[in-house]
Parts: sequence; C-alpha cells; structure tokens
Amino acid sequence: MAEPEMITHHDHPQHKLRLVTTTCDMPFRCDGCLEPGYAPRYRCDACNFDMHTFCSNLPAILQHPMYKGRIFRFCPKPPPPSGRRVCDACGDPVRGFICPCFGANLDLPPCCASLHGPIILDGLAFDIGAPRKCCLCMREKGPERELWC
Repeated sequence: MAEPEMITHHDHPQHKLRLVTTTCDMPFRCDGCLEPGYAPRYRCDACNFDMHTFCSNLPAILQHPMYKGRIFRFCPKPPPPSGRRVCDACGDPVRGFICPCFGANLDLPPCCASLHGPIILDGLAFDIGAPRKCCLCMREKGPERELWC
C-alpha cells in the first residue's frame, strides 16, 4: 500500500510532514527513533524534522511474528525503569521510539518492530533461538538473550 503524501504526527503536531521519496538524498537522522535513515521518509522543511516511514505509522499496540503471543506497545520514550535499553531482536541500543512488551521484558525499536517474517537477507533466514552460530557474525548466541540469528 502506498504511503500518503502528507501526514500529521503526534511527535511533530505543529506542521504536516511531507513524503520524500528521492533516493539521491543524503542520509538523515530520524527524529523518532534517533537512528540513521535514507529516503523514503517524512520531512518538515520548516523545522528540519525527518522521520522514517515505518516510525510514522507504528500502531499503539502491535504483535510481531517472531514473538508469537506477545503484545508490544508503542512508546515515544522508554518507560521506567529508565536507563540503557537494548533491542531484543538485533542487540543494538534503543535510542528513541521504543516498543516494549511489558509481560516479557522485551524491547524492539521501530525498525525491528516493523520487520515481518520471514526475514531473509541475502538468502539467509533469520529466526530466534537458532541452534548454531550466526552465519553473519559467527558468534554463538548469548546465554542471557536469544537475538535474531
């Protein structure tokens, strides 16, 4: 489904955001998740505000196929307890928007929350709890967490 040309977002209510789809743009920093991005994105030229398209349309409550039966809730800022949050899918720090699952103490940033299965990269399928080393990083999965591998 095509993205709308203009949107209003709760994190930037003072102006409408315009869809930018050019691929020759320079990288940007998303003002939602605080991660780097490339076109397409939503932009406010008046405020130099940019947002990934997936950050702009996250539902308030979501489920993810990699975590069957778990409910994740969108939060614009990490809920208490504050401190460093890490994505339970990829292991990267979560800096901005976050989707926690309070019942299971899981956190997903919008990028990982918006990925739907099967997740295949260069012919490799990603799954939780793979029984061997990760094909990309060649590390054994950690004992404290099962990252996508």
